[in-house]
Amino acid sequence: MNCKLTRNYIVWTNFPFETSFSPCYTTTLLDLQYIMFISTQVARATLRVLLRQSANTCSQRFASTSKNSLPVVSAGSGETSHLLQTCAKKKSDPLEYENLLQASLGSHVKNSQIVQKLICQDGMVDVTWKDDCTSRYHSKWLWFNCFCSECMQPNSGQKIVKPGNIPWKLTAVNAKEFENDDGAFIEVQFKEVNHIVRLPQEWLKLYSYSTDSLQAKSELKDPPYFTQGPIKAFDYQAVSDTESNHYFEWLHNLNLSGVTVVTNVPTETGASGKVGELIGPVTTTLYGKVSDVVAVENPINVAYSSISLDVHQDLMYYESPPGLQLLHCLRFCPQVTGGESLFIDAFYAAENFRQEHPHHFQTLLKVPATFKKIHFDRDNPAAYLYQRPHITVNSHQKITNVIWSPPFEGPLQVSEELVEPYFEAYQAFAETIHKAPVVTHRMVPGDCLVFNNRRMLHGRNSYELNGGARHFQVCYVNTDDFIQRVQVEHIRRKTGQFAKRVGNQCNF
Repeated sequence: MNCKLTRNYIVWTNFPFETSFSPCYTTTLLDLQYIMFISTQVARATLRVLLRQSANTCSQRFASTSKNSLPVVSAGSGETSHLLQTCAKKKSDPLEYENLLQASLGSHVKNSQIVQKLICQDGMVDVTWKDDCTSRYHSKWLWFNCFCSECMQPNSGQKIVKPGNIPWKLTAVNAKEFENDDGAFIEVQFKEVNHIVRLPQEWLKLYSYSTDSLQAKSELKDPPYFTQGPIKAFDYQAVSDTESNHYFEWLHNLNLSGVTVVTNVPTETGASGKVGELIGPVTTTLYGKVSDVVAVENPINVAYSSISLDVHQDLMYYESPPGLQLLHCLRFCPQVTGGESLFIDAFYAAENFRQEHPHHFQTLLKVPATFKKIHFDRDNPAAYLYQRPHITVNSHQKITNVIWSPPFEGPLQVSEELVEPYFEAYQAFAETIHKAPVVTHRMVPGDCLVFNNRRMLHGRNSYELNGGARHFQVCYVNTDDFIQRVQVEHIRRKTGQFAKRVGNQCNF
């Protein structure tokens, strides 16, 4: 296999192994994990070696600032625009994720014949695919996901089979392939009952739960770390066209790097909400839908003063804290000194923390901290109290959630033997965060910072007004609305990619 690295692409030719994509495949670095998933194990291993070998050459676009060589992306690298070009340059689409994901919703779509061999043994179905990968499926798993009209409503894609109607004991005894106008399927019969399970072949492969498949799909959702600026900017009018590539590039970059800035937003009250509504409904919080961030006397929030704000996340005392935060600059007079916005990638900091302090990392996985907002001297009294650990990982040990909000931490309420280990781990994590790379951005009127509140720690330098004014407004959009919109846009554009992990504790 040959690899030619160009300024914008990696071109792979002369593959020594069987793949389902074309003999010449032009790709960005972001596509490599996708290739690893659809290729054979040999292909994945080979591509990983080549990726490591080309890391130095690609350092301007994927830099590593850690001694542990954590992968990093700069939002200013133009990676998303390269992805858009790549989508147009592919000679063939090796896995139609649009079809696969629509199939998972119950849509009737054409899917390809990709099964090489089917075997029923030990009450399970073993599938060998045409790329020589293998998957094994339990009988109950197959029935619980059956596509027949008795089990799934065709139009909605919702299950209608009642769990109690599926036998406790179920043994697959016969499996066969067949094709019709809707594509290629497999049918499975059982020993105990006269019911035939029907599943699309591509859907079945996509949802394979073999160890290799689960690991590969988990890696597809890894976002690159964001540790150096500048923060990529997008024009408000351009992204307002939700059918445009500018809109998709904005969402994709926001999903990758965790922070973007939308420029030329009208400097009028409530405009941040209009930016947010391009993605999803604006969330109503304790502070309303859109709130002002401006220095006042006797502030009810430390943000409503001119002192510096250490990096943190907002509203971590909520059961489901907001996903996206939109911070819109209405006024920022030239004579105002300081007040720059600060960002640290919490995923990057947490991964460094795991590698440098594995024992403390385990402590912060299991000991729940207290987060609170108790304040009655305000128009809208608040009494929020919530316990959760600072860090969460999934079954593949991928970091899925980081919580860091010192201004809103309450008294630790755990068993005595956990108190000292917790504070040792807490202080070590605070040190790691303090040493992490900080991305700084000074707002100008019309800027709207849009960032992932579940991933990016944000703060602010102190400032002096010097006779000027600094007036921001803030609003939030729910994580679920953001991540589903990103995935919808990937499906519509047939990019073959999953939305990246966003820090909402999802186990994928």
